[in-house]
Amino acid sequence: MSNINIDAVPMDKSACGYYRITNVADLLYQDYNITICPPGKFHYHNQDYYFTQRVAGEKNFEALLNIKNEIKSKGKDIKFVVDYDDNVWDELPKYNFTNVPWQENRTSMKEHLNELADIVTCTTESLKDSLSQYVDAHKIRVIPNMLPRFKWNFPRLAKPQTNTILYAGSPTHFSNPNHMYGDFTAEWDKFLKDKDVDIMGICPWFIKPRRVYNWVDMMSYAHYFYNIAYQCKYIIAPLADNFFNCCKSDLKYLESCAVGRVCLVSDFDNSPYHYAHELQKIPVRATAKQIEYAMKQCDAHYDEIIEYQYEYLNKRWLEGNIEKYKELFDKPKVQI
Repeated sequence: MSNINIDAVPMDKSACGYYRITNVADLLYQDYNITICPPGKFHYHNQDYYFTQRVAGEKNFEALLNIKNEIKSKGKDIKFVVDYDDNVWDELPKYNFTNVPWQENRTSMKEHLNELADIVTCTTESLKDSLSQYVDAHKIRVIPNMLPRFKWNFPRLAKPQTNTILYAGSPTHFSNPNHMYGDFTAEWDKFLKDKDVDIMGICPWFIKPRRVYNWVDMMSYAHYFYNIAYQCKYIIAPLADNFFNCCKSDLKYLESCAVGRVCLVSDFDNSPYHYAHELQKIPVRATAKQIEYAMKQCDAHYDEIIEYQYEYLNKRWLEGNIEKYKELFDKPKVQI
């Protein structure tokens, strides 16, 4: 075991912190001295690294730079590895309800990120390109989202006879108060009108669901999602063509791969679903008839697409890619 000490500090208890920090720390635990901290709790106890995420805003930078500079003043050193899995420094799409102070984030990141972060990790090349305006490019590492196999390696499911559809997106993808389609379109609305649709989480305003399932905490999410998905034939994950979505990862596609259900995804330049099977890609301006045709094509080639998805997922198990993270913390290999 390495004698390197790492504090893994997620910034929330949601999927962002769980996938990008906690899951990684669980596996690094075998080779490093890992402390998994409560969200946002930074305490110095002679560790070598803080591994954290989404640092933005003047107060957050001020607090962490104070820690770093105080440790340095005592003749010691600590390095910060900071992860970004979403664009939190550009204006959000108007349908995204989250109250992200993107203008403040942009200003604070421009002023402080390069000073604080010794390494910055992110999920996509689009995020890397955008982050390079705030931090030296040689510090940035692209590490795609991955699933831990010990949590997501489920038995394969038989193909259902009915065409039930599952949507499990958060309400950041549409606006119920303002009746905005968001990542959907009026054509998706038409397509879904005569379909049996199950919802996990908040139901979009235009869908009349067959069932609605509540969200659960991330500790229970994988099995919960699997148990819901087995009743459905398709999972849908539409995205609008905008820069925010170009920066997003293919996480929902990975989850669909793991539970053995064909995922209908959006297709546009720099879409996170660029590498999905061609038959499951839906153009952003597709009509309801075109979406219907795509679903029928997926039905006719269902087993082929499922096999494609499993092959895709096999390259994205966290266990098989953990070396990408070890390279961040093995001091002889990292140029700071």
